[in-house]
Amino acid sequence: MGIHLLSASHSNRGLNDVAAASVAVPAILDAHLAEGALDGAILLSTCNRVEILVDSESFPSALVDDLPGVRALSGVDAAEHLFRVACGLDSMVVGEREIVGQVRRAADEAGRKGRLTPSLSRLVQSASAVSRRVAAATGLAGRGRSIVEVALAIAEESLGPLRGLSAVLIGTGSYAGASVAALRDRGVADIRVHSASGRAEAFSEGHGTRPVGPRELPKALVGADLVLACRGTGQPVLSAADLDDAMSARRGRRLVILDLALRPDIAPAETLPEGIRRIDLDAVAKRLPEVEHSELEAAERIVARAVRDFAHESEGHGVDAAVVELRARVDAVLEEETAALAHLAPAERERAARALRHFAARLLDVPCRRARAAVADGNAAGYLEGIDLVLGIGGNGR
Repeated sequence: MGIHLLSASHSNRGLNDVAAASVAVPAILDAHLAEGALDGAILLSTCNRVEILVDSESFPSALVDDLPGVRALSGVDAAEHLFRVACGLDSMVVGEREIVGQVRRAADEAGRKGRLTPSLSRLVQSASAVSRRVAAATGLAGRGRSIVEVALAIAEESLGPLRGLSAVLIGTGSYAGASVAALRDRGVADIRVHSASGRAEAFSEGHGTRPVGPRELPKALVGADLVLACRGTGQPVLSAADLDDAMSARRGRRLVILDLALRPDIAPAETLPEGIRRIDLDAVAKRLPEVEHSELEAAERIVARAVRDFAHESEGHGVDAAVVELRARVDAVLEEETAALAHLAPAERERAARALRHFAARLLDVPCRRARAAVADGNAAGYLEGIDLVLGIGGNGR
């Protein structure tokens, strides 16, 4: 199986390293795809992880060399990691449900760019199915909260219950929809959205919020109780001067800012005017909810079964491909030998050709039957090893 995964996330790298990777990866990945070094690729970039799922016959060592510090996995190990990510088992907030949607959207984006191979598509579909099984069979989805929900709980320590308050959302990316839902769950009905890229109106039409243009943003900041930023472009949307002007007009009213982008959207806390509390991903990481051990064990068992099933299915695809290649080789030899009969009389030539075809069918019968038995018995890997060793088919001999 030519599936490989390169990972930089909160669990194996610091958030600063993940932020650096999120900047560098897109251009590097584009270059390797343009060179034809990869058959396909999916890029998943969120507020705390960068995952590159690659389809290539050989290990993408050149890509790994260009991205020092990433964790590299292949085959079944890559599938297992993606399954755990999609189930929320590798999330900062264990059990979060947003991540599986982000995985699917990343695959959709790869499809639009012509980078989604059948193998990658099957893997993402399997990951989505595993996520659904974990959500249905365990209480993780109910116990685990999203990063936004944890951040809002911290905000309530300063603001009290959020019901009836107003919020300004900055950014319309993949996390913005989850942010609107989390705000509404806490009773925040007045939600205004600002997008420096001009997408606020389209986003608001689909989410029932109110768009805020650049000229309206200062006034919106004056009236808001809470600002939630999830844009993450690396260029601060709100400077200390912007917020100083807003605080001067607020006449002592406190303002809480949730800066949940991997690359901060808001000026550093030490430069902000008095009266502002800034809550970032590091603050959220220190306040994550605990999950019962039994729930985690149940989820891990589901993932382990799914990994075994996926490995079995993948090996079955490998056996199918090996049998197809074996038949193609025998057909090619048969065609050559039949062509060599041209000097014979037509009737004699047909008898000889029929005998050759019968011999080829008898020759293929045993390896084809053994292939089906190997898949059924779970010994596909042994079959592939044997046919590669003897005939150079289905493995390194190709």
